[in-house]
Amino acid sequence: MEYHSYLQQQGISISAHRGGSLEAPENTLEAFKYSLDLGCKYIETDVQLSSDGIPYIFHDDDLKLSLIHI
Repeated sequence: MEYHSYLQQQGISISAHRGGSLEAPENTLEAFKYSLDLGCKYIETDVQLSSDGIPYIFHDDDLKLSLIHI
């Protein structure tokens, strides 16, 4: 069986949880760019489907946490 390359890493790999969410709103392009600029090789994010089947990136049940950095 062939595994994805991130499962075959030697040593430690840095992964950004929802992007760089301490410095930018989580799950945003800004947070993803920040984490890549820091050297993260992988970004964990949350993709959900709306009631009409359109995918969107969001984790929580409301927008309050996302508005902290605004």
